[in-house]
Amino acid sequence: MGTATVLCKNDLFIKLKPTIIYLGFAMAILIANIFFKKNLVYIILHKKIKLPIKIWNNLNISWICFFIMLSLLNAFVAFSGIFTQKAWVNFRTFGILLILLVYAFIQLILIKKHIKYECLTNKE
Repeated sequence: MGTATVLCKNDLFIKLKPTIIYLGFAMAILIANIFFKKNLVYIILHKKIKLPIKIWNNLNISWICFFIMLSLLNAFVAFSGIFTQKAWVNFRTFGILLILLVYAFIQLILIKKHIKYECLTNKE
């Protein structure tokens, strides 16, 4: 999309890219869940974190909603006319990263009470 931006001399394409990517993430998780009965969040994290399946399903839905919200937020900042292009670049560079880290941290706090810890033994 960077090439399309340069060739057309229009920043529309570069501003749309994050929106499309985040919607793509949401759609991938949703399609895997609905059509293939696969929980992508579980597939990615289950070897590191042990949780009840209900919590995995909640996390899956939560990340779908998060990526949809992020795509809408990017579209709002990019196209509402309220923000300058510089403000959008700063939002895209720093704001989205901060939102992602805060969201992941909140998710960790919320699931912490459901994590199943396995006893570690020192067997030789």
